[in-house]
Amino acid sequence: MTTQVQIPQTPDIYGAYPSLSFEQIGVLARHGEVRYTNEGDVLFREGDRACDFFVILRGAVAVVEGYGVEDHVVGVHGPGRFLGELNMLTGEAVFLTAVVREAGGVLAVPIEHLRQLVMADSALGDLILRAYLARRSMLIELGSGFKIVGSRHSVDTRRIREFAARNRLPHTWIDLDEDQRAEALLRRLGVSPQQTPVVIWRGTQVLRNPSNAELAHVIGLRGETMPNTGYDLIVVGAGPAGLAAAVYG
Repeated sequence: MTTQVQIPQTPDIYGAYPSLSFEQIGVLARHGEVRYTNEGDVLFREGDRACDFFVILRGAVAVVEGYGVEDHVVGVHGPGRFLGELNMLTGEAVFLTAVVREAGGVLAVPIEHLRQLVMADSALGDLILRAYLARRSMLIELGSGFKIVGSRHSVDTRRIREFAARNRLPHTWIDLDEDQRAEALLRRLGVSPQQTPVVIWRGTQVLRNPSNAELAHVIGLRGETMPNTGYDLIVVGAGPAGLAAAVYG
């Protein structure tokens, strides 16, 4: 049973933060467990390879970028809302951290159960998928995720930026030729301009001119080797349409 949160929630913009109905929470509850939370508890962290699907039952949870360093609050959510974004369905690493701001309780559903549920329940699946797509778009606009530092004249800089854009990966590009922050950032990380482009992941991990495959591995976009067998359906392409086709296929 949900209760009213005392901390103001982030407004539901563009359907990014919908509330689940009592019936929908009941369906999810059959596949998860209730966990009590205390203020300051971390439900998942930026960079985690996997996490459960969390529905807030009581209290409030803040979603934070740069937790422990910048602490930029992206959103605050209360009872009835669920956490996560598109990475929950694609298997990418987590881009943000969820911190309990008001003690209460959450429903934790293992991600493999969630994927089965969204395929079996089209209404629930549509609600979650639309919210996750909206949240990913918002993260891209905010420049969350990893940082790309490089010159606009560099072929490899363009390659990395195009890879991030094609895969709808939240990121920030810092132009080595124009942005005054670039040199100070590189000095702090011990990187010379000649070693660019670089990708900075989680504020500390530096990838020097990574290949697309290396970057994909770091953020969890590892491709599976396809066995020599037949398939009933193959989805070719990415983006919202490709993802929706794969989920409901």
